[in-house]
Amino acid sequence: MNKKGSDDSIKKKIEKLTKRINKIEKRLRKLEKSNNPNLDSEKRKKSGNNNSQDKKEVSTNHNYLKRTISEAKERYERENKI
Repeated sequence: MNKKGSDDSIKKKIEKLTKRINKIEKRLRKLEKSNNPNLDSEKRKKSGNNNSQDKKEVSTNHNYLKRTISEAKERYERENKI
């Protein structure tokens, strides 16, 4: 009985380990697919000319730009009046 019990526990451990290995292999395959640049280009070709995924929104601080332009104008005027 003692040997049978230890055999069962060993089998359970083996089953758990094989499940973990399978999960890890699945995750590895997903990572390999996501890191393969050829797959990305194939996906773009299949999707057609839809470039909406490639575009990124850019937030711009317009007040900063206005202030920078006005400072540059003032600097230019000061330098050219001398």
